[in-house]
Amino acid sequence: KKMIGKIIALCMTGALIGFSGQIMAGGGQNYPNGAEGFLAAAVPPPGFYFQDYLYYYNADTLNDDSGNNIEAFDDVSAVANVFRFLWVTDKQILGGNYGTQAFVPVLGTNLNFKVPVGPEATTSYDDTSVPYLIYSPVIIAWHLQEGKFHIVATLPDLVIPSCQDEGNLASVGNKYWTMEPVLGITHRLANVNSSL
Repeated sequence: KKMIGKIIALCMTGALIGFSGQIMAGGGQNYPNGAEGFLAAAVPPPGFYFQDYLYYYNADTLNDDSGNNIEAFDDVSAVANVFRFLWVTDKQILGGNYGTQAFVPVLGTNLNFKVPVGPEATTSYDDTSVPYLIYSPVIIAWHLQEGKFHIVATLPDLVIPSCQDEGNLASVGNKYWTMEPVLGITHRLANVNSSL
């Protein structure tokens, strides 16, 4: 019970540090919340793992801050293929398994407008690139209550910029590094799973 208290205190400290960093950085985040599904905080046992996320998005309307349709906008489409490499060791830190992970996102975006817009004064912008890398140098995963309660913390996730085309509206890269600690909790009951 003392160990669970220490783990929760460590995770809350990480969450507060992450919150203060978001205030200073303008509220950006590393990856889309909700990308993980059930058992989001249940890190697998020691070993090397590969996971591939594939996302597609398309829209043909865009509204301004007042909710009015922006007439110049035609459509946008985006495809993201995100490669995730996860290594979990049998080494223990504060009673949890140590691991590390890296994400390599390959993003393709296409923006179309009805009139010429932007720095290139054109009706179409597209970009396919690896705009950044996400690296988690420290992952600590706890499996408690006979595998029914899981906690995972990363301290912190680093987003490393790799490329950005400033004249291209479809380019999604940034020129700045970000750090974000991540905390996940999953609790399984008989037929119910809850993850945070």
